[in-house]
Amino acid sequence: MHSVTKILHSLLTGGHDRAVKQMEEDDDGRKEVTSIRLKPQTRAYQQAQSETLGISVSQCINIIVDGVVNIETSPHQIHIETMYDRLMLLFESHGIEPLQMRRSWLVMGSRCRG
Repeated sequence: MHSVTKILHSLLTGGHDRAVKQMEEDDDGRKEVTSIRLKPQTRAYQQAQSETLGISVSQCINIIVDGVVNIETSPHQIHIETMYDRLMLLFESHGIEPLQMRRSWLVMGSRCRG
């Protein structure tokens, strides 16, 4: 007898494998119109974000959904990009210019080596 956890895990991984296979086969670039119902709070949040970015709500939602798919299909690449983004945000939040970033990297690298 299978536990509920094993059954759910099997369903989730099976769906993931099928999705990855379909993504590889379905690379023709066609778009499908999909409608979703958002809670009022979610809609308000998406509208505020899209206005700030200067894009439509549907484009904003598309970016989010694409990000989730990327995280699920290539988690190691996303982790690497996230670490880079975090470091860049750290430098930028402290007003560190690109030349100073390079100097900081060299200092950190020399400390790590020895």
